[in-house]
Amino acid sequence: MADIINALEAQSWSSWVYLDDAATLTGETDVLVIDPDEAELGNDDFTPLVVQEAGYSEFLSIADMQSVVSNLSQQISEPSLDQKIQALQHYFANDAFIRIG
Repeated sequence: MADIINALEAQSWSSWVYLDDAATLTGETDVLVIDPDEAELGNDDFTPLVVQEAGYSEFLSIADMQSVVSNLSQQISEPSLDQKIQALQHYFANDAFIRIG
């Protein structure tokens, strides 16, 4: 996950990040980054087949992740990877930006 977070601007905004439901989100968490519009879809005609086969679930879109990190960077100068992960987890759980301070 760290590689994706540290290179968000280089990622396609239309891609999504998928991860194992049982995984704890850290910089070391294995994720899949896929553009669902370009992927073969699984039996639900929504989830990419490779995601279904891996047993992963949708986390956030790259566009959402870019917005979350941008918002955090407006609140904290040079946020750490852990702070970015915390902000992403907060957004995923609450559909809202984290408020610092």
